[in-house]
Amino acid sequence: MNVNQRKGFFCLLITTLFSGRARSGMPGKFIIPLLAVLLLLPTTLSAQSKLNIHGYLTQAYAISDGNKIFGISPHGTADYRNLALQFRYDANLSNTIVFQFSHERLGSCPIMLLKEDVELDWGFFEHRFRNAISLKVGKIQIPLGIYNEIRDVGVLLPFYRLPYSPYGEGNYMNETINGVAISHTRSLFSDWSLEMNLYGGGWSWSEWYTYYNPFDGSLIVEVGESDVENGAGSQLWLNFPVEGLRMGLNGQFGHASGGILFKPDGWLGERNFNSLTFSVDGSFSRFYVRSEYARCGFSGTTFAVHLAYFQTGIIMRDHLEFNFQAEVARGEDVPSEALTSLKNYDKIDREINRDYALGVNYSFSGGSLLRVEAHFNHGFLVENKEFSLLCRDPSYTRYLIFSFATSF
Repeated sequence: MNVNQRKGFFCLLITTLFSGRARSGMPGKFIIPLLAVLLLLPTTLSAQSKLNIHGYLTQAYAISDGNKIFGISPHGTADYRNLALQFRYDANLSNTIVFQFSHERLGSCPIMLLKEDVELDWGFFEHRFRNAISLKVGKIQIPLGIYNEIRDVGVLLPFYRLPYSPYGEGNYMNETINGVAISHTRSLFSDWSLEMNLYGGGWSWSEWYTYYNPFDGSLIVEVGESDVENGAGSQLWLNFPVEGLRMGLNGQFGHASGGILFKPDGWLGERNFNSLTFSVDGSFSRFYVRSEYARCGFSGTTFAVHLAYFQTGIIMRDHLEFNFQAEVARGEDVPSEALTSLKNYDKIDREINRDYALGVNYSFSGGSLLRVEAHFNHGFLVENKEFSLLCRDPSYTRYLIFSFATSF
């Protein structure tokens, strides 16, 4: 690609991504010009260019049987998608610059009130040293667990979305950190190896909460963003001699403030937090087994959240895959003043969310796939009722998601 071609291409891209249409809250007007850009890429870029452009699209239709959950309503919604465009410039073998822009829709989920139509997913500079050490600076994907660094790449996921436990649905789990990350891979013995990651900086958590207006009984939805400062963490992956088998451990800490939960007069107020995540990943030619457990605690209180899931799948005839998933989120020593207006400081243990899922994926030869999945949910995460672990019973909700995913 010569200089004039690059200038013309970037002008077209910037005009598409940041035009008034893209920010108007009408995602349909955004998708059409962006897809036009994607279709023109093969004729614009040359194979010898140091600039590589990749992307992915996952489009879904989802419907529930009564409650609204994860932005899915009983009326059904096609406003459910992930679309991203990544630019990678390899200046040489040691230095790389990466930017990724994304468009995400979660139907009527309250988290969407905090999102723009087009956002910068990440953007960072990476330098690779000769001793298998790499350094990233900027807005970086957090190396956390099995899925966090690929959480929106539909062709790599067994289900449309990641398990709420522990990855959240846009809240209390962030994909990126504004800071620095260092990684190193080291060979051990007899084909064992160790991947080590350290990262530090700051990020934000999205929050939403529903409660009834005491005057007219209407449901009020409150959203906010809490800031995590002085955050840091480490991720270790131990790769076994058996190909596809590994175990991981992640530790993370920081200081949370603002938003809903951590504002000075919030349920918890400003707090230091720490979390620990344990991962097991066995990905083989015909089946996989994956499981993760996370615990998050807060300073000055015995309150903690326990999150876990289990996944397994069987691949048949190279194109057909059957998947099963079970996940649970549980609060330990939940202070009742965080749940009601009664300041009695009692504490309870309560299961916040439980979800079972069955899915069938059909992969096409080009890498695209069709996915059908059914979920059976029991908990307090429905968005059309008050979030209260004391004042109401958990809700039972079933929902279906049909999706198509592709990448280039």
